[in-house]
Amino acid sequence: MNRKILATVMGFAAVMMAVPAAAQTTKPMGLSIRAGLVFPTSGYGRSIGKNWFGVGGEFKIQDANFGTMDRSSTGMITISADYYGKGEASAVPVLVNYVGTSKEIYYSLGAGLAITRDRNAGNSRNKTNFAYSFALGYNFQSGTNPLFVEGRFFGNSNSNLNGIGVYVGVRL
Repeated sequence: MNRKILATVMGFAAVMMAVPAAAQTTKPMGLSIRAGLVFPTSGYGRSIGKNWFGVGGEFKIQDANFGTMDRSSTGMITISADYYGKGEASAVPVLVNYVGTSKEIYYSLGAGLAITRDRNAGNSRNKTNFAYSFALGYNFQSGTNPLFVEGRFFGNSNSNLNGIGVYVGVRL
């Protein structure tokens, strides 16, 4: 586990060093990268480990304000891919999301498919399941780097793989 944490921290540091160069472009790329811990909500998941490693990325597809006249609130459609897991269980949800923002606070609702691995009771099961996600986050500025913290619930039709994630990330 220590190697995974060290690799995550080093990868995140490399991304953070690249952000000033990306920030000099005239238009943001619409990419968000996040890493953190996921806490499984099922007894099976907790028997594997009380916290799992999680990493993900999200890409903006288009604006979607749905006719709101409030300029402080905006919305967009994104596509995201995440990985979370530990040992004999993991999920890779690929979701289409609606992200709404109001000043620094944002929320996200998404649905799609997850490629899952679950070796419950010695039986290896690799499947594609329905997946969904809800998130609430806070954007803040650290120098020129647009950073965020986020809480995210991952739901899966295989409830062994449901979890609550706590992430830190950067927007490029």
